[in-house]
Amino acid sequence: MRTKVLSVASLFIVASVLLSACGGGATPQTVVQTVVVPGESTVVEVTPTPVPAKDPSIVGVKAIDDYTLEITFNKAAAYDANIAGMWIAHAQPQWLIEEKGARWTETGFFQGYGPYTLKEWVHDSTITLIKNPFWPGSEAIPQASIDEVNQVMLDAAPAFAEYEAGNLDVAAVPLADMDRVMADPVLSKELKIGPDLCTYFYGFNTKAPVVDDPRVRLALSMAVDRQSLIDNVLKGGQEPAQWFSRPGLAGAPTIATYPDLGVKYDPVGAKALLDAYLAEKGTTADKLDLTLMFNTSSAHQKIAEAIQQMWKTNLGLDVKVTNQEWKVFLKTIIDPVATPQIFRLGWCQDYPDANNFVKEAIGFGGSDNPAAGGGLNWKNDTYEDLITQAAAEKDPVKRVDLYAQAEEILVKTDAAMIPIYWYTTVATTKPDITRTYSVITMQHFEKWASPNKVLQLNTGGAGDVPTIDPALSTDTTSVQIVEETTVGLTRQNEVTTLVEPGMATSWDISADGLTYTFHLRNDVSWVKYNGLTGQVEKVLDADGNLRMVTANDFLYGILRTLAPETASDYAYVLTFAIKGAADYNTP
Repeated sequence: MRTKVLSVASLFIVASVLLSACGGGATPQTVVQTVVVPGESTVVEVTPTPVPAKDPSIVGVKAIDDYTLEITFNKAAAYDANIAGMWIAHAQPQWLIEEKGARWTETGFFQGYGPYTLKEWVHDSTITLIKNPFWPGSEAIPQASIDEVNQVMLDAAPAFAEYEAGNLDVAAVPLADMDRVMADPVLSKELKIGPDLCTYFYGFNTKAPVVDDPRVRLALSMAVDRQSLIDNVLKGGQEPAQWFSRPGLAGAPTIATYPDLGVKYDPVGAKALLDAYLAEKGTTADKLDLTLMFNTSSAHQKIAEAIQQMWKTNLGLDVKVTNQEWKVFLKTIIDPVATPQIFRLGWCQDYPDANNFVKEAIGFGGSDNPAAGGGLNWKNDTYEDLITQAAAEKDPVKRVDLYAQAEEILVKTDAAMIPIYWYTTVATTKPDITRTYSVITMQHFEKWASPNKVLQLNTGGAGDVPTIDPALSTDTTSVQIVEETTVGLTRQNEVTTLVEPGMATSWDISADGLTYTFHLRNDVSWVKYNGLTGQVEKVLDADGNLRMVTANDFLYGILRTLAPETASDYAYVLTFAIKGAADYNTP
């Protein structure tokens, strides 16, 4: 097509081309955008050159037949089956997405196939899941006992008040209420503190002023008294984190074997590092302009204020704290321009291996360290070499040691982050609720039971669920919904962390360990909730035939996640793992 732009002394043209997620069509569908500089007003006609669509066959994923999917990985790894089951590789309804676009996940449109499906989503207020009576069930993913899961979107304090009023069945305990709950004869019996494979940390924008110096970053980290924070603020049995990957993950170091690894509380050493920086710069601590940002939450605020005071006491720094609503915050912290100097994050395992932490979260191009800028804005070639070697290492002892060397660079040599604590789950549950206790953050509600068949929960924080689109989900609140309304090829057991059959009943692995052939069950249909009838119904195609979940739906889902125009922030997991995925994902 032909477009018109203004020619100026310097002409800037940005052409955006939208291609089919499955590689079809080479005709540009959006017009040239222009950066206009005041000056000349000559009109120039520009015809964008069509960009050939990439052939999806370059991606190592093939639908052999309706119920057989083949995936070829770049390297053989024990966690490949886990990656194949991640939400970004779930089946997606191509016909619905092409018809409704971004609205396909809204109330009245959504289609899924998991043990639950979407009944209603009132943005910034509630989200309700309803039992899918057509989910056939399996040993790993049974048919749901609970008919509806109603979730409100509240901060911890009001959510706990609702729990105490009898309006919620489960609630996290606010930091301010920990002592009272543990002393209460009723609430203390309803309280459960258990392990959670997550790490709470502060990331540094290593290219931002002041924190662009590793001495300042390490000083800020060493000035944090993690045990005091746990004893006096958190009070939930958390563990001080000396490094990033949580002990208990395959390949992760442990305190028992690496007691001196990483960073510990050392206010004297921290002050010396900062003083050296100040002397070199010819300035004083009170003149340093530093800001910490966290997502809006009373708990994160209490933690931020406690650490802010530690920095004041130990380093003489006046660090400002600010916050943003979760959905906005997630975009800000990976914005190449807007990423703050210091930002709060937590990372919970997608699969139980250190690779998911040190590479997929923090490695160059990972979730919290985008190659395009934003996040940590950090790259260390030695670190990258170590985590690459560790991922391929067969000897478990050598593998842990390689990850330990990488962790030392991450949290001490370069100090690109402040590891603060390793999580626990701290929540109360009403005694009439039968449930499992997850160590992977995600809950599997189809395994729970309630006498009235309804479960009342909180999503985990104030603010809307960012998305329930598998390709676009990056946070635990979003993924929780995706995991209940769709099912991956495999699924991780929330108690044992072991990989189990999901939509695939079994899979074969080639002799070289690179190619997995997944055999899908053939009895699962797409479903939707009909608001007029109040019933969950099977989805039919234009000819009145049942839409069954097939290998082609999984192929489409993977290709859509990888397509550059989808702009999936989590596509990098597939680009790291699947053959040809990186090339397909590159604009």
